Formats: sequence, structure tokens, C-alpha cells
Amino acid sequence: MPRAKSRAELRRSVTHAAPGSSPFRRVAMDGQRDYCERMAPTSVAAGLYVICVLSVLSVLVRRVGATIATRRIGDLALGTMWLYFALGSAMWVHPDLIDRITSDVALYDTAAAGLAGRWAGDETIFRMPGAGKEGFVYALAGLYWAFGHIPHLGLALNSALLALCIPIAYDTTRRLFGQAAAKQVLLLFVIMPGLLIWGTQLHREQSVYFLLTVGSNIVIRLIERSTLLAWIALAATILLLSTVRSYVAVIYGAAAVATVLIAGRERPLRAAFTGAVVAAAIGALAWSSVSRSITDELHSANYVLTFTAETANSGFSTADVSTITSAVDYLLLGFPRFLLGPLPGSVSGASGLLAAVDTLTWWAALALCWRAASYISARSLVVVLAPAIAVGLAFTLIVGNYGMVLRHRTQLLVLLMPLIAVGLSHLRGERGHASHAESGPGVSTRVHSR
Repeated sequence: MPRAKSRAELRRSVTHAAPGSSPFRRVAMDGQRDYCERMAPTSVAAGLYVICVLSVLSVLVRRVGATIATRRIGDLALGTMWLYFALGSAMWVHPDLIDRITSDVALYDTAAAGLAGRWAGDETIFRMPGAGKEGFVYALAGLYWAFGHIPHLGLALNSALLALCIPIAYDTTRRLFGQAAAKQVLLLFVIMPGLLIWGTQLHREQSVYFLLTVGSNIVIRLIERSTLLAWIALAATILLLSTVRSYVAVIYGAAAVATVLIAGRERPLRAAFTGAVVAAAIGALAWSSVSRSITDELHSANYVLTFTAETANSGFSTADVSTITSAVDYLLLGFPRFLLGPLPGSVSGASGLLAAVDTLTWWAALALCWRAASYISARSLVVVLAPAIAVGLAFTLIVGNYGMVLRHRTQLLVLLMPLIAVGLSHLRGERGHASHAESGPGVSTRVHSR
């Protein structure tokens, strides 16, 4: 391979960056061009590679959809995967638009290309994301190492991961609330702006959506019938989640285990023992990957909260969260703002229009959740809400601007999908929910009469 850029050349590219621009972004863009020249195949070869990978992923999405849900859902999920890929590809040709939405794309693309180059024996200089974020970079680097620097391969992978969420969420909703609610899942994955915006970029969000959706499905299966294989699957899902968003993995893992113990019908002693073993494994994982006290974690959260508030145009006023008491005090104000913000006028310009559309649809989703709460049992409500609230509280302590609010809140949308589907099905007049006997023995899903 041709010679990689030297440290002096990289320093000169930073020195000559445009006034007011981010030095790292300039290095990332130079790195992208450099890696593209050194690692990218010809246009014809790249196109063939993308077609081959898309074909394999299409078969996978269709078969998984047909196996977990129905053949029709598998076909529709396949069509949705191509829609996501088309949107991502359309935005990829406008780097300024992508950079305005999220600057992380340059980081992941450059890091993956640099890692692939290093695997191939090339000495490269690149910046890796922090611990607990590198999982997607390694997956993308594997594609770059095998086929060359072709970002559309990453877009194809992410489109498939998001499309796979559809049949899995369909099955979760059907088990919880019946067939009528499950029918709404596909529509929600197509019309929600947050999923269309964040779910079509070259970053790790799609991996988080997929793993949270898989985790929710496993939790429902454990509630229905506790098996060792299901517990192992849940632990593996949380382990994978810790490689793309580590703090979410710890919080979600604890909430998932607690939900199974509270809502499950397993014998109390056996359920408690199994849950304790899994909780201990999750705790050991968290401790080995973090190895810090709660106070240290709160100090880190305080730094991230302050940094994200001060370095973004949409930053809002925050407070100190470095102690348990101050963190609890901040949650009283910060969590409602995370759930309901940004209010009209809080974000200006084109970003303000995007924020307004996303927030209005999120409010509509919350209204559907409220509507659904009057039709389902309290036990079923806890099953859906407990993990979502736990993750939302964790996000509140580290999110300091409305751009991050919109991006992180989409993960709550994925967790709340079954509840939103119930509200939408009743709004559309489709009230034929499955009975308790039809939907499984785990959670009482009988619809209350009004």
C-alpha cells in the first residue's frame, strides 16, 4: 500500500485548517480522502461489493422476518431496509448536511479505515472512540479490511440492523398486546423522523436500536418462560451493547433483570437465584469495564454534561451532578426537559425545523402511550416502562444540548414501541387484541373495557 501520512503532515493539516473550524474534523476529512485513495477499490468493484453485501443482507432480513413474525412482515422489512439504505446513500453525498446532523460520522469512518489499514500492515494515525463505543468501529473496519474503503457497506449493514428491528419488535408487541397492536409496528418504523434521521447514518445508533429491541424481546420471553438459554441470550445482548454504548448496557441490564423478576411467573426462589446470577454477571462486566466508584462515574457524567452544554449551539443550562444528592436534584428538572424538549423557539435555523418535527412526533408518541395505558394492565405497563425510564434517567445526566436530546431519545422510542403501537391501534379503531391465552402465559395483556 502507498505510504500513510506522517505525523508532521497531519499536524500541518491541522495548522492550516480553516479559521473557526474544528481541527479534528479537518484531520478526519483529510484522513477520509487519504484512506479512500489508498484503500478504495475501483467504482465498478465497489458497486459489485455493495450489491453482493446488500443481497446477503436482504436474504437475512427476509428470512429472519418470516421466521420471527410472518412472511409478509419479512417482505415489508426487506423493503424498509432498502428505503433506509436509499435515504442514507442520498445523505452521504451531502457531507455538510451529515456534519450538521452529527459529526460522529467522520470519526467512525476515519477510525474504521485507519484500523483496517493497521490490520493490513499499514502504519496509520487515527483516533478511536472511547471505551464502550468501539464495537461499531470494529465491525465497520472488518468490512473495510475485506472489501476496501466503501462507506456504503456500513450504510448497508446499518440499514439491515434497523430493518431487523421491525420483525423483532413485531413479535415483542404481539406477545405483549396482541396482533392488532403488532400490525402498527412497521408503520411506526417508517414514519418516525428520529428513526429516519439517526437510523440512516454511518454511526453506532442502529446497533443500539437493534440490541435494545432484541433485549426487550428476550425479556418478554423470560417473563413467559424462564430458561437458561434465554438468560444467556440476554447476557450476551447486554455484553454486545456494552461495546457500543456501555453506560446504557449497565442501566438497561439492571432494569431488564428487575423487570423479569417483578413481572415473571417463575417460582420466586428460582427466579431470584437466576436473576441474582445474571445481575452479578452484569455487575462484574460493568465493574471490569469501568472499575470506578459511583462517585467517579458521577464526576464523569458531570464533565460530559457540562461539555455537551457548552460546545453546542443548542446547549441549555445545567447543574452540578457530581454527587448523588445533586444528581437527584437535577433529575427533577432535567428529566422532564429531556422528555418534552426542545420547546418551540429553543433551537433556531434549519436545525430548529428538524427539532420541531422530531419533537412534535415524539409528543404524539407520548400521547399514544398515555392512551394505551388506559387499555392495558399495570403489570404490562411496568414491563415496557421500567427499562425505558431507567435509560432515560441515565441519559438525562449526560445530555447537555437539544441535539443530543433528539438523538438519545430515539432509543426510548424503540423501547416504548409496543406501547405506542397499542395507542395507535386504538386510535385507528383496531381493537382486536389477543386474549391472555392467545398471547402467551407470561404477561396479562387482556384489554380493559371502557
